[in-house]
Amino acid sequence: MATKPNPGKPRLAGKGPVAGRRAPGRPTKRNRLVRLLKASAGREIAALSRELSWQPHTTRAALTRLKKSGYAIEKLPRQKNGASRYRIAGEPPEPTP
Repeated sequence: MATKPNPGKPRLAGKGPVAGRRAPGRPTKRNRLVRLLKASAGREIAALSRELSWQPHTTRAALTRLKKSGYAIEKLPRQKNGASRYRIAGEPPEPTP
C-alpha cells in the first residue's frame, strides 16, 4: 500500500534544516583546496589528498575542475622523490555586475 505525500510538510533531500545549503562562513573543500594550492612551494597530490581526505584520483579531478573554472594551475618541476607539485598561478577574473 503506497503512502500519499503530506502536502503540509515539504520533503527535503539530504540532512539539516534546509537541504543544499551550507552554514554561513563554513569553508568548502574546494575553498580549502584553493588555499592549499596558493602556497608558493606548491603541493603534491598525496599531500592534498591527505589534507582533504580524498582519494588521489578525486584530487586530480578537482584540479581539472579548477582549471575549467578559470584558475591557472601550474605544474612545478618534480621533487627529488619524483612527485610533481602543483600551485595556483592565477585566479579567474571577478565577474562584473
